Amino acid sequence: MRSPDRRRFLTLGTACIGAGVLAGCGFEPLYGEGTAAELGQGRIAVGPLEGFAGYDCRQRLVRLLGEAENPTHLLEVNLAIDVESVALTQDNIQTRYRVVGDAGYTLRPLSGSGEILRGRTGALSGYSSPDNSAGTAFATEVARQDAIRRVAVLLAERIALALSLRAGEWAV
Repeated sequence: MRSPDRRRFLTLGTACIGAGVLAGCGFEPLYGEGTAAELGQGRIAVGPLEGFAGYDCRQRLVRLLGEAENPTHLLEVNLAIDVESVALTQDNIQTRYRVVGDAGYTLRPLSGSGEILRGRTGALSGYSSPDNSAGTAFATEVARQDAIRRVAVLLAERIALALSLRAGEWAV
């Protein structure tokens, strides 16, 4: 006869307790069937954004908010991304950079005027640049573009989450 596996018992017990706690607290998935966030999918047209960071931010927003075939709202985003030097060698060569992103956003109805939601969010990333000169210009530029892309995508994800969390104010 085998003895019961203690880990399996503890895992199953923990899962059952966790499910009971979540059910008791009124937990509801954000995009569950019939929720305001789910009803808002595909209703927001995302305005144009400039530059490759704007392109990445807009593409991510469209992916997260759903393709708007018959939009009822317009999302305008003001994107600003700055690159700052944060580390120098003794020879005064920059080796570490910080990418700081800031996005202000406004949600407006397509019919009528005014704004429904306004917000601002930020994101931060970084990259390194080797201090030797052998072939680092290309690698540094690729690292810079990748860090900017990460910040743009993170800003889009934060905007989409904010819109989904407050969907009860505009999607109903």
